Amino acid sequence: MGGTEIGDDDLGYGPARYFNPAEVAATATELAASTLEAQMQSRFDPARMSTLGIYPGGWSTSGLDG
Repeated sequence: MGGTEIGDDDLGYGPARYFNPAEVAATATELAASTLEAQMQSRFDPARMSTLGIYPGGWSTSGLDG
């Protein structure tokens, strides 16, 4: 989640959040990592995600390239 909550309204995923410039830069660096896709695929565990009730459910490995 990160950042700092601002406001009291739940916008569907909780209150809006503010990120300072350093937090935005750190996030951008992580999202630009050349190994991001491989890291995500190696950590993707459909059975565990279903067991934990992670939205939206119905996880499968179809559609993965690796």
